[in-house]
Amino acid sequence: MVSGRRIPRHHRITDRNPEALHRARRSHFFMVGDLAQSIFGFTGARPELVAPFGEVVGARNDLSLSENFRSSKLIVEHAERLFSRDPPMTANGRNKDFPVAPILVRGLTIFQSITEHFLPKLQELEIPLGEATILAKDWFTLTALSRSLREFGTPIVGPGARPYRRSRLFASLAEQLCGAVTDPQPETTRQLQKALYHAIQDATGQSSPNVFNFRGRVTLVKLLNKARDLAQVMSAIKWLDGMSRATGEILYLEDYIDREQSGLFYASAQEMKADMKRQEVDVDNLTIDDLGLFASPHRALRLSTIHYAKGSRVRCRSHSRPASK
Repeated sequence: MVSGRRIPRHHRITDRNPEALHRARRSHFFMVGDLAQSIFGFTGARPELVAPFGEVVGARNDLSLSENFRSSKLIVEHAERLFSRDPPMTANGRNKDFPVAPILVRGLTIFQSITEHFLPKLQELEIPLGEATILAKDWFTLTALSRSLREFGTPIVGPGARPYRRSRLFASLAEQLCGAVTDPQPETTRQLQKALYHAIQDATGQSSPNVFNFRGRVTLVKLLNKARDLAQVMSAIKWLDGMSRATGEILYLEDYIDREQSGLFYASAQEMKADMKRQEVDVDNLTIDDLGLFASPHRALRLSTIHYAKGSRVRCRSHSRPASK
């Protein structure tokens, strides 16, 4: 604390913050931080500034919080090899004796490591794709990887997984409708309501809270019935055309949008198709299940940054980084 106020955690310290803190030398400080935290790399922080500041204010540095309540002994041992501590970190949580050790794969590209080692390991351990995650330091690495995995035929969700822009007007609603057709879940209705609410808001510039009442549920039933009917007789790419027209017409008849706005959904479907062609997606073999995958992420391998995944729980993780040259 500084004069009764909380100061930033170590990973938020910049070259200017220590100067400001230095001017408050008569204040009392209580600082906690782990210089080996991965978040330093994400935020552009400079952990080398912490020790000099401690010297300036005469801080004690002989107190250590070395117990890890999240990881097993085997994981902690590997962490100590990368970033040794004094005293060493120790595993003391309920999973401290978990018997599975991390596996380090070297000499291959990220894509090869995943397809030749990680995915076969998931099959061997009978772990569903939806309970596994690929972690990376930044979004850029994941975006480049997602296209390769998509072309490899691996269902994925995460940055770069969609072959079209998520911001397209019809994208989210189309995904939820396809997900409801192919893999209905207890949360399907709520997700459809939210997707419809945002689609109407984007088309009109106004919110429509009655999407969540009886009238809105009637509209959803009409949309869902139409989506099911078209899915039985159309390929996914033709379904986008047919369902986007039907969506505009149904919402117009239900008085959510005007006639001009009703055409925006078909136009959005054309933008989605153009996006997929630019991504060199085999649109002729695209399926309804492919479009609905993003409404049912439990069926796909998740891609995430390390920081974004903090606190999440999955059965298997792969931490990916480019091979050293």
